[in-house]
Amino acid sequence: MQLVVYLKNQTIKSPIYADDSDTKATMMAVKNEVIEHCSPFRRYIEINLNDWGVTIKASELVALEVQ
Repeated sequence: MQLVVYLKNQTIKSPIYADDSDTKATMMAVKNEVIEHCSPFRRYIEINLNDWGVTIKASELVALEVQ
């Protein structure tokens, strides 16, 4: 499993794959945290997963999932 960020014009897949339950739980926690704290007042959303991170414009985010 990996974290996938869907933007209006782009799809970003994390280079980190969940091959154990701890990494999968971390991915789910990151996903839930981003969804919970996403608001129209934030300009950018920072997603950090282990040694990988990405900053995106909040207005560009369409969906976030672990697949």
